[in-house]
Amino acid sequence: MKLLFKEFTELDFIEHKALLEIRNSNYVKKNMKTESIIEIKDHVEWVIKLKKSKTSLYFAIFEDNSIVGSVSITFINNNESTCIWGIYLKEKINPLVSSISSYLIIERIFNELNLKKIYSEVKKENIAAYKFNIRLGFKEEEKPKEDRYFSLFLDVDTWGKNTNSNIIRIIKKRLDKIEYQFM
Repeated sequence: MKLLFKEFTELDFIEHKALLEIRNSNYVKKNMKTESIIEIKDHVEWVIKLKKSKTSLYFAIFEDNSIVGSVSITFINNNESTCIWGIYLKEKINPLVSSISSYLIIERIFNELNLKKIYSEVKKENIAAYKFNIRLGFKEEEKPKEDRYFSLFLDVDTWGKNTNSNIIRIIKKRLDKIEYQFM
């Protein structure tokens, strides 16, 4: 298995179309804050603006040269050492791809961006994503921001202590057997 994380600003037009096909699928959009169809023209205009952003990073996730999803790191606040992350993947993805992709992004946030806390908002109907975040070590905030979402967070200390959890041990065993790269 080979995973590539390529910034949206580096994608070509065909890659953007493939990414939007996943994003606009019913499976993905029902779990997004914005459930409407995103047109390619609007997406490309947004990516042009994204090039100037200092507070957002978006990566397309490729598995063996095919786009399988996206991960975002947004609202990057260096003063408070925080961000919000999000991930979406095509339906029927290998669970190993989602686990390893999530692990690598979290590692990048804490070890390369040097942030200390990651926030996540998950629709309450999306129980699978909620449970997945919890397995990674995220905790639910006491006061949710919105009734429609679980408000979760993961801090760098909890992440460091979570290295012996079942999911992290499985991911680390598999990391030696795959290639991965960020572009």
